[in-house]
Amino acid sequence: MRFSLACLYTLAVSLPAMAQSRCPLTPYGRTCGAELTASVTLDGTNRVLDLELTKALGSTLGFSVIGAWSVQVPLPGGCDLLAQAVLLDPFLTDSNGRASHTYRIPYGWSLTIFMQDVVLVPTQSGTQFRTSNGVRVGHWHPILFHEEPFSVDRSNPKLGIAWNNGFLTPGRLGGSGVLGEFRASAGTLRGKDAKNRSIYEWNTDKIDIPGSWTLDGKPHTITNGILDFQSFVISANEHVRFVGTKVPQIRATGLIKIDGAISMPVSDAPLKNVDSRRGASGLAGPAGGARGGQGGDIPSYVGGQIAGRQGGVVTVPAGHPRQGQAAATGG
Repeated sequence: MRFSLACLYTLAVSLPAMAQSRCPLTPYGRTCGAELTASVTLDGTNRVLDLELTKALGSTLGFSVIGAWSVQVPLPGGCDLLAQAVLLDPFLTDSNGRASHTYRIPYGWSLTIFMQDVVLVPTQSGTQFRTSNGVRVGHWHPILFHEEPFSVDRSNPKLGIAWNNGFLTPGRLGGSGVLGEFRASAGTLRGKDAKNRSIYEWNTDKIDIPGSWTLDGKPHTITNGILDFQSFVISANEHVRFVGTKVPQIRATGLIKIDGAISMPVSDAPLKNVDSRRGASGLAGPAGGARGGQGGDIPSYVGGQIAGRQGGVVTVPAGHPRQGQAAATGG
């Protein structure tokens, strides 16, 4: 039996981090005599939405505008209405021009709403309005929790975790797994190879991993070639091609399975050598690969080497278990 994804997520991410990543709040529009901020927390079976109005006129009647979409409608006094009203929630500011509103929204709800606070200002010429900026709430997807009692031994080989004898055992292979599960198709599609596999190109100088993949719910940009996935699987119809200057280091806490192909192409050597008496020099390998060897010189070349010259030694990252075997590997 597998662990549920919800269970894995709650083990890896704190509730505040989940609230931030799964319950977006986006301010929009201008302030006009008041300022509205918002925050969300998780409590029991609800999202708790807290709104704080500041910099408004003190001891004044106002109302929260809750709408299904945003608008920009001029109001008397020169301010704008920023939310199409579906519901109005009245309030009274305190002597410092502040007001707080709290709304409890069940986890299971899926919604997008637009909110704004409007304060009524009586004048001799009639009532005018002072308005806050708007806040877009959402889009919020339902949050589902799964209670896992861990009453029996169970494991997920693909993710490299197991529950045995009352203990959760993390992945035994390298890396943190923070990037989630590898998806070859997230690379740039470069057509088909000779075996009709789709070629997906990954540039090790800059790889962007979206927050929807990762265990912490945050996007990650990888610029050092180190890829910490939960699992690394390439299917039989996929061909992953690494390009760029950084050496790709693939780590996984769980399953690594290559049914397709991985390649690191190199540019073609020139057809003609600059000096016809000497052997052509090898090119540098891709993604941090070493330089190739040099061909032999013609026998009549004084000071030449008929047997050619060795290439550079194989490139391995610092701390690699085979680093000590890299010497004298230039072919």
